[in-house]
Amino acid sequence: MRRSALYVGSVRHRRFGEPSHGFEYPVWYLLIDLDELPELAVDTTGLSHNRFNLFAFDDRDHMGPTAEPVRTKLERWLRSRGVDEMPASVHLLTQLRILGSVFNPVSFYYCRNDDDLLQYVVAEVNNTFGETFCYLLSSDGKTVCDEQAKAFHVSPFQPVDGRYRFRIAAPGERISAHIDVLREGNRVFDTTLTAKRRPLSASSLLKTFARYPHLGLWTLALIHYQALRLWIKRAPFFSKPEPPVGSWRTRNG
Repeated sequence: MRRSALYVGSVRHRRFGEPSHGFEYPVWYLLIDLDELPELAVDTTGLSHNRFNLFAFDDRDHMGPTAEPVRTKLERWLRSRGVDEMPASVHLLTQLRILGSVFNPVSFYYCRNDDDLLQYVVAEVNNTFGETFCYLLSSDGKTVCDEQAKAFHVSPFQPVDGRYRFRIAAPGERISAHIDVLREGNRVFDTTLTAKRRPLSASSLLKTFARYPHLGLWTLALIHYQALRLWIKRAPFFSKPEPPVGSWRTRNG
């Protein structure tokens, strides 16, 4: 049975304090079993691996802009973070390139052991300045409930200092991921992704794209539109610092 799937749902962002702000928009993602990736590209009309198509997955969009397989790059990164036991399987939740364009604010790597338990999750965060940084999140076997220092500049309306609190459930019929931004123990921002599983096929991809064509460049446009709204509300502006050690430049577009 194929473990890769399509997930359709929504993302909600909320800013607390002054000025308050919030919005929600529909999204769709692919959950890709990286072991199934070659056959997905062969069996799914309109979907390609490392070449242009209506839908495409490109290894250069993840874990650094090299053409090596994503899993190879992921395992090298895990070893650099002191992980000794490599995952038995990896499922990547991400957005595809559509007609060559993509912007993924965050992708999640669900890493499972030989007993099919969730070992850990890697959150791969991209900002609009062309930079990427990853967080390694611990799991109890089914869910992630982890807190880490915020190390990466994402928004000019949020300083880098603070902490992230991640709550992420293993994928099933639904996917859920919730991230709080904490500062001095108080929640100042949160993001919630929820989505429902659908079978992955050429037909389901086309139907979902026809209903929700706004990925890639549309996501970037939405980010800049919400930034304009915050600027109009006179939200404090924070200059971009130097990227942290361990980050890398993202492949353009």
